[in-house]
Amino acid sequence: MTNKLARYFLLILTICTLLWNQQINYLSQKIAIEKAYREKVEAAVSRLIGIEKFIVSVTVEFSTVGG
Repeated sequence: MTNKLARYFLLILTICTLLWNQQINYLSQKIAIEKAYREKVEAAVSRLIGIEKFIVSVTVEFSTVGG
């Protein structure tokens, strides 16, 4: 009985670990894309009005196409 319980526990732990890893990759990609867009907008706008006169806030949301 304990052997079955141990296998079940390891299966659940493995699934949770895989899901957590995917979420971390998603968040790191999201942050990298937001930073890249923010830097591009800051570079373009700062030439016109100066770096201290504006604030850039970027939020990226991923979506699937066709499904």
